[in-house]
Amino acid sequence: MPISVPGMGKTFFYEKVLVPYCQQRNIPLNVVHSDEVRKTCMDRLAERQKKLSKDQLFEMTGKDANKMFMDKVEAKLRFNTKAGSILYVDKNHPPNGIEKIVSHIRSKVPPGYKAEILALAPNMDSEEVFSINDMDGNSVSWPFSLNFFLKCLERVQKRKNHET
Repeated sequence: MPISVPGMGKTFFYEKVLVPYCQQRNIPLNVVHSDEVRKTCMDRLAERQKKLSKDQLFEMTGKDANKMFMDKVEAKLRFNTKAGSILYVDKNHPPNGIEKIVSHIRSKVPPGYKAEILALAPNMDSEEVFSINDMDGNSVSWPFSLNFFLKCLERVQKRKNHET
């Protein structure tokens, strides 16, 4: 599970690094892309409500997309359990959502299979950590630099053919 903000390169890593790596070594690789799931939900809603904007479709499909995403993760765990296989969970994980997906995955691993959950996160030096004070004056920190965050934002804004 890559853990970071949109635009970090989670899908890029999957396509350009992980797929070739696994193919060269005959490692079974499965993936669930949350952006594809969200687009499916948005397309379904757009068929029923043709006047909605893309932003409205996105806002109105969160709950359905999350359920469909979890169902797809569960199906991959249930039917693709070859020893040594990898399930890549390509989703933006807000801090309060990480434990939910980890718990869900752990609860759905078939009996007799050992599952290890590895997370990819940006590696930053402690002096690069981005911190600000919130409206109550409390310090809020992120495990990446402001420059990293702004670069991710720039990537998201420049996307031309992104699903959502």
